Order: sequence, then C-alpha cells, then structure tokens
Amino acid sequence: PLAIYCRQSLARYMAEDCKSLFAITKAGLAFYADFFAMPYPFSKYDQLFVPEFNEGAMENVGAVTFTEHYVFREAKTRAEHLSRADTVLHEMAHMYFGDLVTMQWWNGLWLNESFATYMAALCTARATEHGDDAWVQFCSGMKAWAYREDQLPTTHPIEPESVEDTEATFANFDGVTYGKGASVLKQLVAVLGMDAFREGMRLYMSRFAYKNTTLADFLTALQERAPDGADLSAWSSEWLTRAGLNSLRADYDIEGDTVTRFAIAQEAVSPAHPTLREHTLD
Repeated sequence: PLAIYCRQSLARYMAEDCKSLFAITKAGLAFYADFFAMPYPFSKYDQLFVPEFNEGAMENVGAVTFTEHYVFREAKTRAEHLSRADTVLHEMAHMYFGDLVTMQWWNGLWLNESFATYMAALCTARATEHGDDAWVQFCSGMKAWAYREDQLPTTHPIEPESVEDTEATFANFDGVTYGKGASVLKQLVAVLGMDAFREGMRLYMSRFAYKNTTLADFLTALQERAPDGADLSAWSSEWLTRAGLNSLRADYDIEGDTVTRFAIAQEAVSPAHPTLREHTLD
C-alpha cells in the first residue's frame, strides 16, 4: 500500500498535491520493477513530509521522509515540479540501491548515491511527463556541481581507497559522489549500451538481494552481461578510483585557408591529479 503523511495544518494543500505525488510514485515503482525485473521488494511505501528537516529527503525501508517544503502551497514552476519528482524517484531508487543491496563499507557510498542519482534522472526522463528536461537539469545542475567540486582541494575518487570510520564518510556526501558518480554511470551506459547495462543490473540485484556488495561485485555482474565480455578494470581504474577531471582542446595548424594538422589534446586540469583518461568522441 501507498501512503502520504503531513502535518494537519498542511492537509488542505496536500489534498490537491497528493494527486501529482501519487502519480510520480506509481510511475516510479512500475519503472524500477520493470528495469530491475524485480517487483518493489517491501510490504509498503510511505512518504512523510516533516517539519524542520535539514536534508531534502531520506529513505528508510518502506518509508521516506521529505522536507515539508515539498508540499506545494502555491503555483510552482515546471522546474520546481521536476526537481521534486527527481527527489521522489531518487529516494525510491534507494529501495534497491541502499536497502535491498547495500555497500559493504563507506568507500562504496557511491554504489548507493551515484546509482540513485542516475536512476532518478533516467526514471524521470522515461516514466514522467518531464521527459528529456530531466537530462537538461542533470547536466546543468548535478554535472556542473561535480565539475566544481572535483577541482577543489577536497576532491576525492568516486570510490576512495579507504574511509576510516563512519564519521569520516560525511565528507564524501558531495558533488563527486552524487554528480560525478552519476555522470560516469551515464557514460558507462553509453559504452555498454542500455540493454547490457540493464541486464547487468538485473543480475546484480538478484545475486545480491539482502546482501552487502563491493565495487568488484558490481563490475563482475556488468562484465557477465557486457558485449563480448568487456573488461571494465581499466575503466574502473581511470574513472572510479582516481580524482580530478580532464580538459579536451583542439590542437591544429593552419596554412592559408587549409588546416594542415588537427588533433585533440587532453590535459589534466590539476597537477595534483594528472590522470589522463580514454575518451571516445562522436
């Protein structure tokens, strides 16, 4: 069963707003059940809009808490409705990435947050009225956040080598874990193809339901369903375990009206993170 809760003083607004929220919830549950070839795994799905909640939202098994700012009390823009839909579907994705299958330790935080971020954008684009606006918001918001934070002294790999303790992991709830990780997953889908990625995720979910996982578990499931048994170890090393970003620029010579030499030059933005990565340009 589905349920939505809020304070009694907000009930008159929720009476109308719940129509949109239930529609998004039902669309998300159907999309994820189909994508993972696995029905929603828990017995109920409650959404609670609560006061004085510092975070935008937080999932628990079968129950998600949201800031009550998401209870719309006046007309909102399409972008605000899109942002709320994305948040609803992000938390719903955690029912699979986080609750059904959980990372073994905090260095695998991205196995929860990057996936929920990517899957929310995918679900919003494919299963709601917002369509490709979801990817516009993803690129202008989430990916831009990742670019900014990946250039700071505090940047880190998507999957750090180690996280000392639970307290230390709070530093990694940032644009790298959410935005860069989700962007790299979008890139991986482009490399493998959506069909292979989806089949790999179905294997991952069925194999590790109610268990803890590592990066190796994730890569193994994908490789078993990847075209031609693709080896993802080099991709993982470049993109997941090394911090920093790269820039690409045109490097060319011109004589008169003729381009006599043309190449794409890649550079590491920060000398502290000199990794050069394989790129494919269309």
